[in-house]
Amino acid sequence: MSHPTDKSLSEFAVDMQDLLEETIDLLRGSLPAKTGDSIRLRASHHFIGVQSPALDVMNQYEMTSIRALLAWAANEQKAPPETIQAVTEVHFGVDDVAQLPRKDYDEVIRFLIDLRLDELKN
Repeated sequence: MSHPTDKSLSEFAVDMQDLLEETIDLLRGSLPAKTGDSIRLRASHHFIGVQSPALDVMNQYEMTSIRALLAWAANEQKAPPETIQAVTEVHFGVDDVAQLPRKDYDEVIRFLIDLRLDELKN
């Protein structure tokens, strides 16, 4: 088994950032819907064979994306990351974001992109 090089890891990180930005644009409606097929196809080339086999939880790559979006949402909302994580955990009924089921992956992304803490305060 070969180990990834710094260059391959860097290229992977840049491509993942591009995919994340395109996914956000797609969810916000600023890209045509057919672009989603292209994004899924490109992502699948990176993630073939990395599905979590047990418990239907998100794999490490999905969790990396969720954690990146948690940080992004905290920055956007000017809130502590712990607050964003706690709101997400309560909304999805889990004790920790690591327990989020794979079936909720798209919904978690939408939730974090659309999250407005000021609208949650009563």
